[in-house]
Amino acid sequence: MCLVFKPRELKRMIADSDYAVRVFGKTIPIQQVINKNKHGHRLIKGKDNKYYYLVFKRDFFQSFGNLFQTNQGYGESLNIEYIQFAKDNKVDYICFIYPDDKIYKIRPERMLETGKIRVIKDFQSEIVYGIPKYKQEYTCSVPLQELERI
Repeated sequence: MCLVFKPRELKRMIADSDYAVRVFGKTIPIQQVINKNKHGHRLIKGKDNKYYYLVFKRDFFQSFGNLFQTNQGYGESLNIEYIQFAKDNKVDYICFIYPDDKIYKIRPERMLETGKIRVIKDFQSEIVYGIPKYKQEYTCSVPLQELERI
């Protein structure tokens, strides 16, 4: 997969992930920043010897209730590949961090158990012999009631 970001978008994503690490570190002391992916998500080891996967979000998934026809209101969503990465790396909690410094957490296994899976879009992943190849992106969405505030 080859995603291209404009320099301004990339700069903002890096700034957002740095901000998320600073906010998280005020709540749970950080022992080590282990990994950062191309979208600015961070794999963190806390001084409590737990592993956290940090995701900065600008806002909640506001259309969760309408999209899944539930009365559960807002939700949160993450690509399946990132949840699987968290599971493969024995992450204890996926943490969603917002601009108002609020942090919500959920275990990766719990997110997959209670979440609703959907295909959100087809996107061009590469061009082979002049022909664009398309790939589907899968997300897992959970209502806010599944997240625990820390």
